[in-house]
Amino acid sequence: MYRRLGHIGLYARRPVRCVPLTATHCRLRLDWSREHALWTPQQWSCVMFSDESRFSLQSDSRRTFIWRAPGTRYHQENTIERHRYGGAGWLVWRGIILGSRTETCMFRV
Repeated sequence: MYRRLGHIGLYARRPVRCVPLTATHCRLRLDWSREHALWTPQQWSCVMFSDESRFSLQSDSRRTFIWRAPGTRYHQENTIERHRYGGAGWLVWRGIILGSRTETCMFRV
């Protein structure tokens, strides 16, 4: 079966995991970007962006596979929405600002 599906261009791949965005989230992000599109570098120098990532220490075999054609990784039907984070691990946080950045902070969760 694997070879037959491969001949027609379908391959077993892990689905992309993403955090779901509602229509309200999308609208608010678009509104924010339109409001700030003409900001000057001086205005941006007062803004800090931050990012946090969680890493699990528990094994996750991620044995869920889907059959998809090459180049279709981010199509909606090939993604799995992830609503929450489970298990023990580490939280890594860092912030950036125009011309500078914060220290990397790691917290055990």
